[in-house]
Amino acid sequence: MKKKIFSLIFCVFCAVIVYAQNGLWTDEGNYSAEWFGSQYPSKEFHIKNAEELAALASVINNGYTFEDQKVVLDADIDLSQHYWMPTGMSAGNVSLARFSGIFEGNGHIIKGLKIHIASKNIANRIIYVGLFGLVGHGIIQNLTIDATSRITIISDKYLSETGIRVGSFSGSCLDGSYINCVNEAEITIEKTAEYATAESISYIAGGIVGDGSGKIENCINKGNIKVEIYDNNYADNLPVVCGGIAGTIDDTEIISCTNFGNITAISPSSGAYAGGIFGDDRGTITDCINWGDITASGDFVTVGGICSYGEGNFNNCTNSGRISATSVYEMNVGGIVGTYYWSTDGLSYVSMCRNCGEIICKPTFMMGVSIGGIAGFSGNRILNCWNLGNIIVNDSEDENRSDWATADIGGIAGAMENTVMNCYNRGSVSAETGLLECDVTINAGGIAGNVYSGSVGNSYNTGNVTAKSPFQSYSGGITGGTSNCFLSYYAEDIQISGKNLNEKGTPLTSEQMKGNDYNLAEILNDYAKVLTDANLWEYRADENDGYPVLTDKPASVLKMTTTYERIYGSNGKLVIVSSKPGRCAVYDIQGKLVCLLSVAGGENHFDLPPGIYIIGAQRVKL
Repeated sequence: MKKKIFSLIFCVFCAVIVYAQNGLWTDEGNYSAEWFGSQYPSKEFHIKNAEELAALASVINNGYTFEDQKVVLDADIDLSQHYWMPTGMSAGNVSLARFSGIFEGNGHIIKGLKIHIASKNIANRIIYVGLFGLVGHGIIQNLTIDATSRITIISDKYLSETGIRVGSFSGSCLDGSYINCVNEAEITIEKTAEYATAESISYIAGGIVGDGSGKIENCINKGNIKVEIYDNNYADNLPVVCGGIAGTIDDTEIISCTNFGNITAISPSSGAYAGGIFGDDRGTITDCINWGDITASGDFVTVGGICSYGEGNFNNCTNSGRISATSVYEMNVGGIVGTYYWSTDGLSYVSMCRNCGEIICKPTFMMGVSIGGIAGFSGNRILNCWNLGNIIVNDSEDENRSDWATADIGGIAGAMENTVMNCYNRGSVSAETGLLECDVTINAGGIAGNVYSGSVGNSYNTGNVTAKSPFQSYSGGITGGTSNCFLSYYAEDIQISGKNLNEKGTPLTSEQMKGNDYNLAEILNDYAKVLTDANLWEYRADENDGYPVLTDKPASVLKMTTTYERIYGSNGKLVIVSSKPGRCAVYDIQGKLVCLLSVAGGENHFDLPPGIYIIGAQRVKL
């Protein structure tokens, strides 16, 4: 029976998967299914070695879903001896197998996971790749895939209506959950197609999961993710989407996830979407951090330090990675979210998010460009956020370009169609074009490039603003283009350059902004209290160069009170022992806020880059 099962599976995969000579774990003699027969029909199955884990793949691929059952890993597993065949797949867009139970990793590590797929002659087929191919209403938790693992997809010819979904833990999920999962494996997708009809081909990759819906909590990605698509003949619609945690998600709650890996999305003939946490998100993201650098290049580019394209709420998220983007046509880039599309209820917001990473963009034609420290384009509210990263935008000179173009560049938002409130920018904003024959208009502002509808209020800027174009440029300490601006302030000694200066906003000396003979924090709080019934602004010694900062506990947005019993470093991890749940602010030795951590009662462990941190007035070295 086992031989028959694997013969069927191999026939399905043989047209699309090519493996090295050391074979598959699912080859006869490489697996052991005795655990399944001896424990069936138990509600809980235990796996203790690689041969038994390989048999799990065969059982799932034969149609057994483990619904309402648990599979428990009892030991670390070394899979380096053979190549892994993903459990569950889809051919002709018809699902063949999925995992619907609970996979309990018990804190164990999977080592040497190797998946290498060379896809040829693929037609009308979606391939799901990962430890699990498909997860449907299942849970994967408390598991690590280590750095000796690697997933490589090489897709090279005759593609038609094809999709590839890749994640270390699963290629795709339907209403699934991933809890306390860590990926250290590198993920690579490469395509150089000889021929492609290319009407509906997409490449989606994430460190934890490729695409899907459900819940992702306390997950970490440390592996680099690269999706690089080149086409030699015809392919005008080959979008790539990648994120440190997931490629695309829908109706998903994402809590306390961190990415350390570098993210690269390249698709010269189509769209490239890249995010530090997620590529495309329609869920709620809370307490997530990106440390990895993000690079994207394509005809149309959307990049975000947390998410490239989003519609849900963003709460207390941080980007510290460098963002580099190159596009031929449109480009939306933000330190938190690239394109923040209008939510259906009009109530979505970004709140208590901050960008610390530099943003460098090079659009070829300056056509439809929106770049901001928090959001590139936003149709939703941006509240209580700040940007510390410099923004640099330079196009590539093209003498053949003669159409009109517009670029909106801002310290908080590039193009805004809603409200920016209680925000500040400390980074410089610079946008220049050398297209002498092109009608390029640049709008550059310390807070927003242009506010097409909505307003900027109760915010301040201390960064230089530069807008240079042979045709038209508009620049201002607060906004560049014509915008509704109130109760906002900028440092009068900053450099503002452009053909047309927008003087909206109130100039103050640096000393006034720092509270000497003029309490800017108190003035900002006067209006903030009208909205939140609380003081949101304050001065802190040795932080933010003396300028006002947003408090750690703005009313009706976040509650961050907790009591720390002990804070220390152990084996490269930050350990916080707390008497009750709350949020903890982490600062660097210069006093700049690094991140805000969600702390549970008891002992908490966090992954942070090596360095010296100030936490609860205590100095901790990792």
